[in-house]
Amino acid sequence: MEQSLSEVVLQRARIHPQRVAYVFGDATVTYAEFGDHCGKAASLCRDLGLKKGDRIGILALNGRAVVELLFGAITAGVVPVSLPWKATPQEWAGIVQDAGVRHVFVSQVFAPAMAVFPADVAVHALDRSAWGSLAPAERTGRAAAIPADLAAIIYTSGTTGRPKGV
Repeated sequence: MEQSLSEVVLQRARIHPQRVAYVFGDATVTYAEFGDHCGKAASLCRDLGLKKGDRIGILALNGRAVVELLFGAITAGVVPVSLPWKATPQEWAGIVQDAGVRHVFVSQVFAPAMAVFPADVAVHALDRSAWGSLAPAERTGRAAAIPADLAAIIYTSGTTGRPKGV
């Protein structure tokens, strides 16, 4: 039986909660923790009014918040769009427009560039601590992601022209 990416994570959290899901820097994250954090990120997407198929942008360097928001969005049926951190602010704005993004999550290091996004795009700080009080979506009626759903859109660097979504 085929499973969506989010179903794989949630299944691992149920079957092997204390096994290591990933290591980032000094942090070792178990499947139970990862499943919980992804569920909270999915709840955040839902609380923002995002629906299955909606797209969010993520502008950040690699980190736990990126991994959790990426999988949380997928869990909620929302399509994450990675904004290449080496791109120019004008390229970010072009990607947001091209992909139909209406919410962008930005890490603090990129905060000065937030003004580049159109007024109809909501910009949010990428802050894991804000997710702590949310109930994981698994317990609050998360959207059912299916294997055929679009998981993510990744943009090329645009070295031969404008960045392209793949």
